Amino acid sequence: MRSFFVMVILLFLTFSICTAATFETVRVRDYEDVASRVVLAFSGKAEFQISKNGQMINVLVQDCSSGSAQNQFTNLSRLVSSIDQNSSGSELNIKIVVNANFQYEFLSMFEPFRIVIDIYQIHPNPSRQQRLVMADFFAGTGRLQRSDDLYAELHRKYGSDPEISYKWALLLKQRGNTDKALQQLGLISNQSTFYTKAQQLISSIKGNKPGTTESRAQSPEPRAIPEPQPNVPDSTLIADSLVTKPEITKTKSPSPTKPAPGISNSSVYLLILDFINQYLIMFLLVLGVSVLALVFLLFRIATSKKVALPPSESRILFDQDKKKRMIMQLVHDGWRPKEIARELGLSRKEVESIIDLCQSSGAEDYHPQ
Repeated sequence: MRSFFVMVILLFLTFSICTAATFETVRVRDYEDVASRVVLAFSGKAEFQISKNGQMINVLVQDCSSGSAQNQFTNLSRLVSSIDQNSSGSELNIKIVVNANFQYEFLSMFEPFRIVIDIYQIHPNPSRQQRLVMADFFAGTGRLQRSDDLYAELHRKYGSDPEISYKWALLLKQRGNTDKALQQLGLISNQSTFYTKAQQLISSIKGNKPGTTESRAQSPEPRAIPEPQPNVPDSTLIADSLVTKPEITKTKSPSPTKPAPGISNSSVYLLILDFINQYLIMFLLVLGVSVLALVFLLFRIATSKKVALPPSESRILFDQDKKKRMIMQLVHDGWRPKEIARELGLSRKEVESIIDLCQSSGAEDYHPQ
C-alpha cells in the first residue's frame, strides 16, 4: 500500500510539471507617445490576474515559471520604462513600470498563448495629432467602432482636414460604408498632398461598389457588405524583434461573407483542439501510470498470500524456534524422545534430530524461559 501512495505522489508531481507554462518573450510596440502594446508570450495556457498599482501593472500568472525570458527589460518604449519578473513557488509575478499617467486594457490570445496589454497615456487636453494616432491605433488593433467615433469627433472639430478625411474614408471603406467614404474623399481639395491617394481610393471604391458597370462586368452578383471584426490581429504579434519601430500599419478588409451569429464552427474547433492539446496527453499519462500502479499492487497482494497446505503438511509450518524451545523444555523435565514426539505430534526421528542439533551447538544446558 505504501508503494501505491508513492506512485500517486509521483504521478501528481509529474502532472504538475508537465502542465506548467513558461514565460518566453516580451514584445512592445509604440504608437508615438500616445499608446503602447505589450505582448507577453508563454509556452502554454495559464491562469492570470492583472491589477494596477500606481505607475505599475502587476501580472500574476499561476503555475508558470520564468523559462527562457530575461529577468528584466529596460528602456522598451516611450511609455514602458521597464518590465521585471520574479518567481514565488508556482507563481510568476511580472511588473510593468509605466513612466506616465495611464489607463490600460488587456485580452488573451491563443496558439501560442499570449497576454496582450494596451497602455494609453492620459492627456488632459489631447492634441489633434494625439487623437489621430489613437484613432489609427484603434483601427489597427480591430476596435473599429471606437476608431470610427474618434474620427467623427475629429471631423466635427477640425472640419474638412484632408488627413482626417482620408484616414476616416479608409476605415469607412473597411466597414463597408462606401457612400460615406466617398463623401469624405470628396472633401479633399486638389491642393492637398492626400488628393492623389484620395482619387485612387475613390477609383477602388467605385470599381467594387455594387451597381456600377465595372462591378457588373467582373461579377454578375452584388457584393455583400462585410461585418466589422472585433479582433483583427496586430503586426506586433508576429514581430521577430523585441521592440518594433513606431510604425502604424493598416489592416486588410475583412472577408465579404457575413459570419453567422453566435459561436462559429471554427471557434468550436479551436476550443476542441486546445482541450486535446492541454489535457488528452496528460490524461493518457495518468491512465497509464494508474494501470501500472494497480498491476504492481495486485502483484504484491498475490505474492504476500500464503498457500494453505494439507493437514498432513501443516506441521512443517510450525515455528522452528518455538519447536526447539518446547522439545528442550520437555527434555529438561525428563521426557524421552518417544514421549515428546507423541505429545507434539512429531516423528521420533525429527525430535531426536532437533535434540542432537541443540546439543551439538552447545545448548545441552539450554533452559527456556
